[in-house]
Amino acid sequence: MQNEESLRKSLEDALPPIVPRHGIQRYGWPYSEGHMANVDSRGEGPAGAMTVGRKVCYPRSSLIDWLLSRSTVKIAKAKGAQ
Repeated sequence: MQNEESLRKSLEDALPPIVPRHGIQRYGWPYSEGHMANVDSRGEGPAGAMTVGRKVCYPRSSLIDWLLSRSTVKIAKAKGAQ
């Protein structure tokens, strides 16, 4: 799907290789640090989470895969279209 590929490319260009959970919203992430901690605690977070010092971080590719797996792309109909 073109929209998913374009979103993946945009995220790959925008995110660093290792993304810290702390302050994740500064990258335009739609989920808060607390939400990410909660999904991690349920075992539903991005694969490959690691600690760097005392910070939890995610590999960029795993984070993008996780986000895309939770997303749906809706194509809006043009005004007046049936």
